[in-house]
Amino acid sequence: MTLNNSDTFKMFDAIVIGGGPAGATCAYKIAANGHSVLLLEKAKFPRFHIGESMVPYLYKLFEMIDISDKIKEGGFVQKNGVEFLTGTTGDLRRQNFGNVAKGQTPFSYNLNRARFDKILLDHAKDTGAQVLQEADVKKLIFDGERLAGVQYQYQGCRHEARANFVVDASGRAGLIAKHFNLRKMNNKLQNVAVFQHYKDVVAENNPGVEGDVLFSCHEDGWLWGIPIETDVMSVGAVMPLSILKQSNPEEIFKAHCDRSPRIKSAIKGATP
Repeated sequence: MTLNNSDTFKMFDAIVIGGGPAGATCAYKIAANGHSVLLLEKAKFPRFHIGESMVPYLYKLFEMIDISDKIKEGGFVQKNGVEFLTGTTGDLRRQNFGNVAKGQTPFSYNLNRARFDKILLDHAKDTGAQVLQEADVKKLIFDGERLAGVQYQYQGCRHEARANFVVDASGRAGLIAKHFNLRKMNNKLQNVAVFQHYKDVVAENNPGVEGDVLFSCHEDGWLWGIPIETDVMSVGAVMPLSILKQSNPEEIFKAHCDRSPRIKSAIKGATP
C-alpha cells in the first residue's frame, strides 16, 4: 500500500470523520460559514442504517440547515403521532403531535435512512464540503498532545490530511473516544435489539393511525413498529442481552412480536 505524497500535507480548517446525520450536518455548517472541511465516510451511500424515526422539534433543524424543501421532496412518511401499548395491562394511548407546544411543528417524519442520510450528505457536498466516500480512517495524527489530523485509505492509497479541528462523528465506531479510552458502558442499559424490515405491508392490517409509530412493551422488553415507507415497516424487539442468549435471534424475535398484537397485525401478510 502506497502513501499518496501529493495529499500528505493537505490542510483544512476542519476534518469530519463520518458522514451520517451528525457528520453531514457538521460539515454542512462548517462549509456554509466559509471554512474548508473534509468529510471522510467509510461506506458508500446510500447504505442501510437503523434508527428510523424523529420527533417534531427536530424539524426546526431542517430549516436551520436549509434542507426542509429537499426533505419534503423526498416523499418520506409523515408521522403525526405515536401510540403506546402496555402489554401487561392492555392500556393503549396515543400522543397526537397536533398537541405540541406553540411554535413547534405539529408533525415529523419516519425515515428510510438509506435515502435520508444520502440527502444530508449530498447537501453538505453541495454547500462546499469535500466529501470522500469509501474513505477509511486508519490513524490519528498528533502534534504533541493535540490531535492534528488523520491518515486514511482511499482508492487503494494512503492519504494524510491535517486540520485545526477534527470532529469524530463516526457513531458506534467512536474512533477518537476509543483512542482515549473515553467510552464507558452504562450497566443499566445493557439491552440489545433484533430487528427486521417487512415489505409489501397491507395498510388495512395496521390498527394504528397511518404514519404513527407503534410502541409496545411487556415484562421482558419492548418493540417498535415504524412505517418507513408506505409499504415497508421496520420492526424491532429490544430486550436484555441475557434474554437473547436463551435462544436464537429468529425465535426470540417472533416470540416478542407475538406479545404485541397490534404490531403483529400490522405486519400480517407482509414479506420479511
